[in-house]
Amino acid sequence: MFLRNFFILLAILVVSKISLCAWRIYIGKDRLSLEYYLDIVEWKKEFLKIAFLAFLAFLFSWCGA
Repeated sequence: MFLRNFFILLAILVVSKISLCAWRIYIGKDRLSLEYYLDIVEWKKEFLKIAFLAFLAFLFSWCGA
């Protein structure tokens, strides 16, 4: 139960941070690139890790583990 909630909250936190950064860049408040703004050189790999955590959270909540 704890592990499932942890993965769900972690996925929500990270996805919301990326979404907020992307939205601020899209509307023009930040002129920086997404890579520089997140301080991640290879942010695409990091996003895949985040997507994997979200998928794990979905599996844990769907299976009831």
